[in-house]
Amino acid sequence: MRYSEIFGKTLKNIPADIQLPSHQLLVKGGFIRQVSSGRFAILPLGYLVSEKVVNIIDAKMRELGSLRIETPTLHPIEIWKKTNRDQAFGDLMHVVEDHREAKFALGATAEGLMTELVKAENPTYRDFPILIHQFSQKFRDEMRPRGGLLRVREFMMKDAYSFHTTEDDLKEWYQKYFDAYLEIAKSLDLTVVPVVADSGAIGGDYNHEFMVESASGEDLFVKCESCHSAWSLEKLEKDENKKFEDGDACPKCESGALKFTRSIEWGHTFNQGQFYSIPHKANFVDQDGAQKPLWQGAYGIGIGRTMATVVETHHDDKGIMWPKNLAPYKVHLTSLGPSEEVSELADKVYSDFNENGTTVLFDDRNVHPGEKLQDMDLIGIPFRVVISTRSIGGGGVEVSYRDNEKSDVVPASQIADLLNSFYT
Repeated sequence: MRYSEIFGKTLKNIPADIQLPSHQLLVKGGFIRQVSSGRFAILPLGYLVSEKVVNIIDAKMRELGSLRIETPTLHPIEIWKKTNRDQAFGDLMHVVEDHREAKFALGATAEGLMTELVKAENPTYRDFPILIHQFSQKFRDEMRPRGGLLRVREFMMKDAYSFHTTEDDLKEWYQKYFDAYLEIAKSLDLTVVPVVADSGAIGGDYNHEFMVESASGEDLFVKCESCHSAWSLEKLEKDENKKFEDGDACPKCESGALKFTRSIEWGHTFNQGQFYSIPHKANFVDQDGAQKPLWQGAYGIGIGRTMATVVETHHDDKGIMWPKNLAPYKVHLTSLGPSEEVSELADKVYSDFNENGTTVLFDDRNVHPGEKLQDMDLIGIPFRVVISTRSIGGGGVEVSYRDNEKSDVVPASQIADLLNSFYT
C-alpha cells in the first residue's frame, strides 16, 4: 500500500485532553479518529490491526470447538427483563422503540439472547456441549468514557458462550476457556494476571478478570506476595466486608502482604451456573426424558481494548512498537530524497514485495525525510527498509528494526532473506 493513497494520515497535533499513551499514539498514528464522546472510527491502519486481533482470538475459539455465529444488535427488551438486567444495567443501557412502539435494548452483552437462542432449539443431552461465539458491536452508555479505546460507549467484543448439562461439565469447560485466554494473551504478547472478580450485572457463580499491569489502567487488583492469591479490589472488599490498603495481611494465608497493582482489564470469563437458564426456562431433555435447566458460561474480550492495551505495553517516546503478528504491515518501506535512482530502486523493492505476497506500507510521499522517519517510528511496524542516496552509496538499502537501534545496509537482493529470518 502506498502511503500517499491511504486514508487517515499521521497527525502532528492532537487535542490536549488526550492523555493516555495508547489514545495519543493511536490518534497521532492514524489508526483511529473520535466521532463523538466514547465512539471511534477505526481507520485503515487500525482496521488491519483489529482484523489480526480478531483472527488470533477466532482461531483459538475454533480450536476449542466453538462455532462462530451472528446475532442482532437489537434485543427485545423482554429478554433483559427476565433476569431484571434492564434494571441492573440501568443508565448504561440504550433502549429504542420501533414504529410499533416495541422496545429493544442495544446489546450491551448477549447472555440472555444466547440463552433464548439455545432454548429455541429444544436441545437434548446428545447436543451438548454447545459452544458458540461472535464478534459484534456492544453499546454501553458510560457516564465518563475515557482513555480512547479503553472505556467507550460503543465497541466490538468477542463474546463466547458455552452450554452444558451438568455443573461438572461447565467447570471443566470453564477451565478450558480460562486456559485458552492465557494462550490468546501470550499470542498478543500480553502478560496477564487472572484475578477473582465480582460478576456485577452480568451475574453468575464465579468469574475471573484477566488483568494487564499498566500505570494507565483504571482498575486495581490485589495479589498476595506469599500465596499469590489475586482478586479485584472490589471483590476482595465485598467478600471480606472491609477496606484494604497496600501492604495489609492476606486474608487467605494470613502470612503474606497484599500488593496493589494498577491495571487494565483485558478479558473476563464467567461461570454463570443457572443464573440465566432458570428465569429463561431454558431446559434440555435428559436421558430419562426429563426437562432440566442448562448450565452456562460466558467469555468476553474487547477488540478495541485489546489494541489499546497492546499499545499501552508496547511503545516508547517515539511511537508504537507493534508485536510482529499485530503490525498492520510486515514491512515499512521509505524512500528519502528526490533522486531518480532512489525512486527507481524503491519502486522495484515495493514491486518485489507485492509480487511475493509480503504486505508493505510504502511511504512514497514528497515530504521532508525527517517527517518520514518520525512517522515510521510513530506507526511502529517492526521491520523497516529505508532507501536513500546514502544507502545506495553504501551498497543498497538500510534495514532497521523498531525495537532496537540496530541498522544495516545490505544489497536489495538480501531483503527477503532478512525478512524471512525476522518473521520465523
